[in-house]
Order: sequence, then C-alpha cells, then structure tokens
Amino acid sequence: MNRLHALAVAVLLGVAAVAGSYAALGTTALGASAGEATVSDAQIAAREAKLDKAERALRRAAKRKPPALPALPARRPSSTLAAASAPVPPAPGAATFAEDDHDSDDWDDDRDEDRHDRDDDHSGHGHGGEDDHD
Repeated sequence: MNRLHALAVAVLLGVAAVAGSYAALGTTALGASAGEATVSDAQIAAREAKLDKAERALRRAAKRKPPALPALPARRPSSTLAAASAPVPPAPGAATFAEDDHDSDDWDDDRDEDRHDRDDDHSGHGHGGEDDHD
C-alpha cells in the first residue's frame, strides 16, 4: 500500500472516530433529558378516562348475544355429489413400479469375490494377514 492510500485510510478512520464520538455524546445527552416527564398529569388522566370508557364498551359488547348466522345455501342433488366424488383414473403413461424378481442379497456378491481375491495378500495388513493363518 503506498503512502497516499495509507493517508486516505487514516483520515477516513479519524473522521469515523470523531463522528462516532459525537453520536455517543448526543445519545447520552438525550438519555439524561428523557428522565423528565413531558406529559402533564391532566393529559394522563384524560387518556385513562378514554381507555376506561372503551373498556366498558367492550365489556357490554361481550355480554350481548352475537347476530344470527345466515341460512345455509340449498343442498345440491345427491347425483351431482356422487359424480363429484367418483375416483379419477391414473393418467395414461403413468410410471408404475413392480416388485423385482431378483434376490435381495445379490448386491454384495461382487464384494465377496473381491474379498476372496485379497485373501492371497500375506503382507500382514488388513484381511489375510499373518495373524490369520490356520
């Protein structure tokens, strides 16, 4: 990094530090002034009265019987219900899977043959090592 780039980075970091300090001081000044009440007792009493009135209205509404539900629509004839619930046949060309006729244990036959081929290795490592002699 050449000197011009280093100077630019240092100046930007200094400006950021000054801006952060200013913001921190402003925040602490706001916190100190926020401790004072800015709403008068009369305004608080007026809002509490409004809330009490709304609460009484809600309690009265909860005690009343709800309005009647609208009547149900006329029923459809049973023939349309039966036609609507008829089973849908599968789409043509749908893939179906049948049980294989293969034995379930032939997947490892090749592995068994490979293992027998390795039994001729008498290097002392793994299968067929010196400690496996009969």
